[in-house]
Amino acid sequence: MYDSHYKVLENIEDVFLKKGWQTQYIYLNKDNKKDLVTNHKILNVKEIQSFFQDNIIITAIGGRYLNYIKSSNPYATIVSLYPGIIVHQNIEDLITKSTSDILLLNSKKDMSIYNKIASSLGIKNNAIVYGVGWYKIVENTEKNNKKDFLFIEQSDIPYTDDERKKLVEKLYLITINNDCHCYIKLRITSNINTSPNKQSTSLDKIVKELNYDDKIKFVNKDLNLLIGTFQNIVGISTSALLEAIIAKKNVFVLNDFGDNKYFVDFFEDSGLVIGSSDVIFNKSLVLNKNWYNLNITNPTNSLEMIYDSIENYKKENDSKIMKDSLKYFFIRILFKLSLTELLTIGIKNLYRKSQKSFNIMSLQGFRIQK
Repeated sequence: MYDSHYKVLENIEDVFLKKGWQTQYIYLNKDNKKDLVTNHKILNVKEIQSFFQDNIIITAIGGRYLNYIKSSNPYATIVSLYPGIIVHQNIEDLITKSTSDILLLNSKKDMSIYNKIASSLGIKNNAIVYGVGWYKIVENTEKNNKKDFLFIEQSDIPYTDDERKKLVEKLYLITINNDCHCYIKLRITSNINTSPNKQSTSLDKIVKELNYDDKIKFVNKDLNLLIGTFQNIVGISTSALLEAIIAKKNVFVLNDFGDNKYFVDFFEDSGLVIGSSDVIFNKSLVLNKNWYNLNITNPTNSLEMIYDSIENYKKENDSKIMKDSLKYFFIRILFKLSLTELLTIGIKNLYRKSQKSFNIMSLQGFRIQK
């Protein structure tokens, strides 16, 4: 599986591990099924309050689930992130994350969008530009693959069987025009009869039906390794294209299904949008540097800054919690609270202040404790 949720969490996890934190991934299961993920802690919504008693929670969840996590954990520092491309169709997702304490954004453009959201809602801007957090440093191993190309499949894109057949035909056309092979990284590999949305026909089945398997192959290696292996990367609107751009690959964004469909408009003005019939690999496209600076931030040098920001916020939050607890402590004395109850309050807050515990979750995530 290649999933930006996991990858951004892994990158954040790495820096916290180096600081002495322990981790455990969390999967929030809204359907109460227990067999979706292995080697993870799986929770249903009702278990959130009893499980999350930690100081920091990092999550890609928004909406009412984020609100529930926050209300169930009033002493926790909530850090939200959005591991994917943001376009006008999903700006609402950003709004639902505004209740978090810290919001990690992917680019200067996202910050500009969120500035307007915060201003219109009359709230403090709690965002930090982190960058394309799912990017991992790519080790280039291009040898015999400077001519061939990698196509990265997406969930639900394209959606219909007719469009998926058209996509395969377009990929085949690229192989003919460039005398090369296409290697498709499937979104899922467990079932060749369905697409990631489990309703449409999978690309590998379509390739076999069209007898294109002499030119179109499938690869199941780690996506990061594949990006390092291929010089030419083709896609529609997958966030993996941003990784390939940072890695200085020749990126081609196909607009055969329209410029405003399937989020291709995110790449408008990038200089990388092209029709499949015009793709010629020995004539690489020219990346618009202004578009790059606005839409892509390399996160490699941001992790220490993110760690410091989260830890500093936690310290300030802990201090506020302690002050509030002391106020409560003395108020309760006036009402003759028992010594046992007073000691319980004090011990709980001392314990909380001494803990270095941390949850990271999305629909996938991990918990960190020290």
